[in-house]
Amino acid sequence: NRNEKKTIDLKKTIDLKKVIESNFPIKCDYFIADLSKLNEVHEVADKLMKLEKPIDVVIHNAGLTLSKQKLTDEGYDFVFVVNYLSSFIINYKLMSKLKKQSGARIIMNNSEGHRFVPWGLRMDDLNWRKRPYSGLKAYGSAKLAQLLSMHILKEEFKGSNVTINSMHPGAVESETGKDNGLIYKWYKKNILSKMLRPTNIASDSLYYLGVSKNMNGISGKFYSLTSEEIPSPPAWDIDEARKLWNISKKLAKLI
Repeated sequence: NRNEKKTIDLKKTIDLKKVIESNFPIKCDYFIADLSKLNEVHEVADKLMKLEKPIDVVIHNAGLTLSKQKLTDEGYDFVFVVNYLSSFIINYKLMSKLKKQSGARIIMNNSEGHRFVPWGLRMDDLNWRKRPYSGLKAYGSAKLAQLLSMHILKEEFKGSNVTINSMHPGAVESETGKDNGLIYKWYKKNILSKMLRPTNIASDSLYYLGVSKNMNGISGKFYSLTSEEIPSPPAWDIDEARKLWNISKKLAKLI
């Protein structure tokens, strides 16, 4: 029930707002959007773009895995949109605003899972219509797409004080996979969860990447928590990155 989900999301957001404002001397604002719906992604990106105050740090933290394919209202692969295309739209629309600022940092919560697709993206089948669906490969493809977009954004921000980096959060407890079937839920509860670490390990790393002076001027890098790593070879293919950039603009209705 989507209305019920929106009510739950709103309550979580309000609760988080209260926690932040009770611990820090700031006023916390929020916008709510379903990142699987392109119209809502565009709306929230436009609201962010029109903010009079500067945006110091943008963190893209949304992500999910699905064992069975699910399509968005536009007919796109659900994982591809939530894990990649939504962040692409927000980054693209915020470019002009961020460039005018004295500086900003973009951090994409990525994954070592981008290595699930060692031969790169299928540019002719980003929505998994021409081949059997694989949950792991769909997840890996979306994360690889995000890394490829990082290289183009680094070029776009050249000459400004805007940086963009990606981070693998490690094996931490989260709600990822909560929409999968009973077998996966049993596996996560009884086996996987026992191997996962607390989420504060990842959040502390995001904080470091977002505010540390050690990160000044560093852009286009992939980190496992705060340690720089070399992503898979397909993640360095600039020609593929440019091709994906143009395809993404069309899919996102930006041109």
